[in-house]
Amino acid sequence: MKPVLNVVPRVTVAVTAAPADGVVVSARSRTRGRKPLRGVTRRIRSKPLPLTVKAMRAVVQRVASASVEVEGRIVSEIGPGLVVLVGIHDSDSDADADYICRKVLNMRLFPNENTGKAWDHSVMQKKYQVLLVSQFTLYGFLKGNKPDFHVAMPPQKANPFYASLVDRFRNTYNSDAIKDGVFGAMMKVNLVNDGPVTMQLDSQSSKNTSDTAES
Repeated sequence: MKPVLNVVPRVTVAVTAAPADGVVVSARSRTRGRKPLRGVTRRIRSKPLPLTVKAMRAVVQRVASASVEVEGRIVSEIGPGLVVLVGIHDSDSDADADYICRKVLNMRLFPNENTGKAWDHSVMQKKYQVLLVSQFTLYGFLKGNKPDFHVAMPPQKANPFYASLVDRFRNTYNSDAIKDGVFGAMMKVNLVNDGPVTMQLDSQSSKNTSDTAES
């Protein structure tokens, strides 16, 4: 009976460029004393780089009505319009606040009854109201099962920054149409989402992708 030889393959690997989904690895194997292995070509998908967002974040909801309650008392309420939950990142600047204010007031989330177009009018064109609510948890993420909020702007810095954002909305639109919650308070936000319609906005200041032209 002939003894069995241990065969150690010698593998030559060639890496070539591939389309956007990864790289192609070609392996050609040769052996000593046995039949060569068939050539193997396999595709390895490259892992995308993690995306780090450093921007002001707003979750915008089209509503039929909404209100904010603090300690059993209603502190703000609106009829038809927008509820805007605002998350402030620790690196946010006036440019981020300007972007969010401009986009929220001009985004076309309301129908035009005259033309029948579903997405044609902004909250200002409809003369509706806006309810702003500060929500630092929009910049939370999980460490295991525990939420972490360290990238949100600290309260002592975020309080005046958020107040300046509210003033931007009031100065740009109609001060009577802009309502606000209570910064740092435990709030109960009650709303009737109309649609439902909910959109998320991340500010596009110089530290992120530049804003596209408005249509």
